[in-house]
Amino acid sequence: MVLNGPSTLSRRLIALLVLSGAGAGCDDGGLRMLVTPAAPGSGQVNLAQDSQGRAVLSWIETEVSGNLFTTDSHHSESPQSEEEVPTRLRTATLSSGTWSPAATVAGGTRWFVNWADIPSVVPVDESFWLAHWLVRAGDSPYAYDSYLSSSPDGGVHWGAPFKLNLDGTATEHGFVSLFPLDTGSGVGAGVVWLDGRETLQGGDMTVRFARVDARGLISNETVLDTRACDCCQTDVAVAAEGPVLVYRDRSEAEIRDISVSRWQTEGWTQPANVAVDGWRIEGCPVNGPAIAAQGSELAVAWYTAADSVSRVRLARSSDGGASFEPPATAGAGDPLGRVDVALDDRGRTYVSWLERNGEGGATLMVQRFGPGTQAPGTPYPTMTTALNRPAGFPRMLLLGDELLLAWTDVSIKPAQVRTALLPISLVN
Repeated sequence: MVLNGPSTLSRRLIALLVLSGAGAGCDDGGLRMLVTPAAPGSGQVNLAQDSQGRAVLSWIETEVSGNLFTTDSHHSESPQSEEEVPTRLRTATLSSGTWSPAATVAGGTRWFVNWADIPSVVPVDESFWLAHWLVRAGDSPYAYDSYLSSSPDGGVHWGAPFKLNLDGTATEHGFVSLFPLDTGSGVGAGVVWLDGRETLQGGDMTVRFARVDARGLISNETVLDTRACDCCQTDVAVAAEGPVLVYRDRSEAEIRDISVSRWQTEGWTQPANVAVDGWRIEGCPVNGPAIAAQGSELAVAWYTAADSVSRVRLARSSDGGASFEPPATAGAGDPLGRVDVALDDRGRTYVSWLERNGEGGATLMVQRFGPGTQAPGTPYPTMTTALNRPAGFPRMLLLGDELLLAWTDVSIKPAQVRTALLPISLVN
């Protein structure tokens, strides 16, 4: 029986299996590697869940020779970013521990491929699925639009792409979150994104919302925040009371704490702090929050370096995000952030993050809390990866009594998406 995580030898064995891709489909007593249909040259991994409880994996593939994400700039791009590189968004579903063959959602040659601004494929209901990706706009290296495509048959066929942002400016439009939204007027999805149209006139990055129906009609565009952090991911979870948005805000004094806004019948609530960290930073940390919901229970995880101390924080709400308990701190090491969070129906929360491991790399850690933020378990090391930005943002999804992990393996060139299952009994 494993009481406090695996031994040092076991951790190293697990890491070697993950990095090498060996042991795929085998159970080594820890991570169970899955045969993942992503090809070499894949990255920007994302996870969602359909109405049947199956995991939906999405990723980008490109015909670049070498690593998919090699640069370490603020908005790192593919090595052939100035050329027309064939790129496509692909997806697969997991059933009984086996991934379906990869299916292509869309493709193009002027896509904006970025280590932190990640495309997605999201089941809205049993039949209506929605996907998004990024396409260059104009000549500026950081100007791009968000494009959408909908599927009427659960991801089997995809319609013609259409643009989300209709302002026509050559600015940033990304960090999109897609989610089911019931407004009483038929099946629809909500979309939240960071929009840079105001920056052309010296303004700030805004947070915007719109509704998209199954026909691709965009409506109800609304500004939710007039000044937000420029390039931290947004995230939305649907609670019993409705969708709840979290993102990194930005005050006039450059305080960049996590804010929350809730969908109600009359619209979105005014943004409010999840917690007051007081993190003052002049530039964007490229490290957004994550949120999960079970009924009225919510869990929000995020990274902060307030007071020059790197921490991963977790806050819980039992009223659909109207209020939050005082936050807890995950782990006790030196985290990089890049968090994810999952919440089960017994009130237990699972938080994942990347942490410097003292050996020149990073380890993906998972820790259990709860119920609530009390009685945290011992942080569990799952796999090792690089410290750099090409390693991207590992994703996590709770499937019954296992955690599905997905990440970009940058130990090989070109990089490749990997997935594995971790029994929650090991995260104690």
